[in-house]
Amino acid sequence: MSYIKCPKCELNYMLASDSCCPTCSPKMRGKTITETVVAYDECVQLKMEAREKHRQSMEDYYARRFNRVPKR
Repeated sequence: MSYIKCPKCELNYMLASDSCCPTCSPKMRGKTITETVVAYDECVQLKMEAREKHRQSMEDYYARRFNRVPKR
């Protein structure tokens, strides 16, 4: 496992088996780093919303099952 400098940016290091560093790879595919970060943030937001929906549905289920008032 040897590291070499990226031939594109000559700033970051990468594995010798890779073609470019992780910073340059989105640029090589036509995407900017900000687009990649925004896509990641959107994915995290969707997962958090899905988790919150599941939590609320489970609270409603337990409230009905055990005759309690759900937390809101």
